[in-house]
Amino acid sequence: MNMETAPKTGSTAGGGITPSSILAIIAGALMIAGVIAGALMFTVWNDGGTMMTSPGMMGGGGMMGGRTMSDSFMWAAIGGVAAIWAGTGAVCIIGGYAIYRSLQSATKWGIAILIASIVGLLTVGGFIIGPILGIVAGILALVKK
Repeated sequence: MNMETAPKTGSTAGGGITPSSILAIIAGALMIAGVIAGALMFTVWNDGGTMMTSPGMMGGGGMMGGRTMSDSFMWAAIGGVAAIWAGTGAVCIIGGYAIYRSLQSATKWGIAILIASIVGLLTVGGFIIGPILGIVAGILALVKK
């Protein structure tokens, strides 16, 4: 079987997995892990729905003596950021797998991984290293054709 008729399923010229797919899947996993770690930290840090309501320096909750943010705003902010992190992680994982399955889709998924990783970096998701790996994966997918 010559190279023109060989199936292009996740293999490079050497017969291995493409680095862009590996990096994209790792980046997505780190972004999803960031969602889980953030949720766990918030539940430990959160006391009754607000930030630090235990008696503080001024005798009340927090430094100003009262609640620092409303419950609904805090949950909306945390939920919105978690949804962005989960979405960017899912795009990276799905894109990495799609590149592994079909190298012809590397350009399309490379762009998607690159955009998702930039959004993840702007929202400081995935322990910061996740979006950085995603940006590298997106660039590799666009360059390595």
